[in-house]
Amino acid sequence: MGINTITYPILSRYIDTDPVVLMGNLFMRRGVLKHYPGQSKYAALFIRAVHDVVTISMDIDPRHGGRAWDLGKPLVGWAAMFGVLFNGGTGEHIDDQAAFWRNCHRIVRPGGVMIHVVPLIGGWAGHSPWLYTRYFLRQLAQCNGYDVLERIPFRAGRGEALCMVLRHNGGGFNRVPWRHVKAGV
Repeated sequence: MGINTITYPILSRYIDTDPVVLMGNLFMRRGVLKHYPGQSKYAALFIRAVHDVVTISMDIDPRHGGRAWDLGKPLVGWAAMFGVLFNGGTGEHIDDQAAFWRNCHRIVRPGGVMIHVVPLIGGWAGHSPWLYTRYFLRQLAQCNGYDVLERIPFRAGRGEALCMVLRHNGGGFNRVPWRHVKAGV
C-alpha cells in the first residue's frame, strides 16, 4: 500500500523527535509527493527530509536505504528503539504472523505508537498470504493491552483497508487473535 494521502496525515500527527521505523521498504504515493516537489519517493528518505527525524525502514530487501531483516524472525538488538512504527502493507506478506506482530511490539518503546494498515477480507484475494477481519486490530489491541487512538477504514486498490493507531502501554506481548487472520488466497 505504501504511504498515501489517507495514511500520511495520520503518520504525520505522531512524528515528533522520536525515531520512526517503517516495516518494509515503503513508497510515498503520488498524491502525497505532488505537495512536496523534489522529495524522494522512498518513504524513509522522504520522512527524514520533511520531518527531520531519524527514520529506518526494515525489509528483507535492503535496497532504497532499508535495513536488511526478515521481519518474520526476531529483531534482536532493536528493543524499545522507536517511538513510532508504521506498517502500511507489509505485515500481510510475512509468513510467520506471530513473529511479525511480536517484533512490532518489541521494537516500539512503551508509550510509543504503532500505526497499522491492513487489507480486509473481501477484495484482496491473491494479494498476500494473509488477510484480516475488520476486528483484527481491535482484538490485537485488547489481547496486548494497547490503547486504540484512531480507527480509519478506507478503500484502497482492490478493496477495503483499515488503519488503526495503537499506543504501546509497556506490557508484554501476549498473543495474536488468530480467529481474525485468514489465508489470503
